[in-house]
Amino acid sequence: MNYFTKNFKEVEQNAYKAIDIAIKNNQSDIICSSFFLLMRFHLARGDYNRLMNSFELLNQYADIADFDTFFSMPDLAQSWLMLKLDKKNDVAGWIRHKSKYRSKMNPWNYGRDRVLRCQYLLLNQRFEEVIAYADASGKLMYERGLHILRIQILITKAISYHKLNEPVLSVITFEEVYRWTYKNNIIMPIVEYGKYIRPLVENCLKTDCIIPESWLKEIEKKANSYSTYQHNIQKKFKQNHLEETDILNCLTNTEQELLVLICQGIKIKTIAEMQGKSVSAIKGICRQIYTKLNVNSRVDAVRIATISEIQKRQLE
Repeated sequence: MNYFTKNFKEVEQNAYKAIDIAIKNNQSDIICSSFFLLMRFHLARGDYNRLMNSFELLNQYADIADFDTFFSMPDLAQSWLMLKLDKKNDVAGWIRHKSKYRSKMNPWNYGRDRVLRCQYLLLNQRFEEVIAYADASGKLMYERGLHILRIQILITKAISYHKLNEPVLSVITFEEVYRWTYKNNIIMPIVEYGKYIRPLVENCLKTDCIIPESWLKEIEKKANSYSTYQHNIQKKFKQNHLEETDILNCLTNTEQELLVLICQGIKIKTIAEMQGKSVSAIKGICRQIYTKLNVNSRVDAVRIATISEIQKRQLE
């Protein structure tokens, strides 16, 4: 709760205490959830290196945990990070296209995928879909008592109404956000929407709404600061990965074509059939790609290709 009320003084200390205890008790769910919270905390402070370190540690602990239990955690963390980096095409497919795995999802992850899907739809300017999905998800979260997640859903809905030029509905929805947050001084779920908050505040100030001007101004100020930190994180990410992008220039057209297909999740046997080549020939090209990219696996090759946005280029 310290993070959500922006009581940053104790967030990091409490998170690491929880991690230490969870490691002793082999509670990987708490470890991963704590590192996810630290990711949010470090972004809110503009600390790129510690943000990425928390992400790496989360993945390390998820890798050694039971797959059926933790299959969603790395995807949720990476999808959240990609949305913050404005790389919406790198959000996990099962989140972009509705969670077909939700029945397997453990309680500590439930609802996070819905928030991320709403944010994904928002970035893609699919505002009507945001509203419809938010209505269905908000009701479920209310029934389950997932109030922080419901607040985030409501904010995406308020933003979407604003984008659709429905100021009255936007203000009404934002008033509901205020009613759910002000008594407990919960602000970070709002602040995390950064640049989107200013138009909502301006909308409210033009109307006779129930939200105090002082609260609106405070939220706007903090959201503007968050937006600045987020922009700096995006720039740092691009700078740090320029070298990996340049690596792809060493690949031949044939190798780049194969890497695109690998990124699409197509199996080696299917690729061989598509290109009229033997499986061993395709595997040989794969080995050449791994050698040139200085990686040992398909997963690492896909990671570099994703970062370089080779999938977006599609060999243009």
